[in-house]
Amino acid sequence: MSLPPAVRGAANGLLLGLNTLVGFSLMVVPALVKLLVPVERVRAGCDRLLNAVAAGWVVVNNAWIAAASPTPWQVRGLDGLSPGGWYLVSSNHQSWADILPAAALHGIVFGVVKAVVDRLNAKEFERKTGFWPGKQSRPAPDAQA
Repeated sequence: MSLPPAVRGAANGLLLGLNTLVGFSLMVVPALVKLLVPVERVRAGCDRLLNAVAAGWVVVNNAWIAAASPTPWQVRGLDGLSPGGWYLVSSNHQSWADILPAAALHGIVFGVVKAVVDRLNAKEFERKTGFWPGKQSRPAPDAQA
């Protein structure tokens, strides 16, 4: 018995979203450490960790995609490739699987950056005025007499 397409689509979207959220969450700390610590051994370790998380994200996605929609694959041209090598893969299409994670990631990054900037601006305002924005206001000039 097969699930209705709408249920399968919702389940697939949920699995992709959860996998992306977990993968992104696991990447934040090593990415920040790599950015902030200029020690080459630390940065190399962060690279290994980030690559492992990315590979895990792909493995989980491959598993649910294979379960949801078994597709026979015919891959050619692997003879000269090394499993330990680095390769650029270019895709000439965009689909929901490309756009949805990119949009989600954009929204998360934008929200975090906006919250940080707003908080820093509020702290600077408080430092300069002695008042937290929106919490208190200065007394009117005529009320000080």
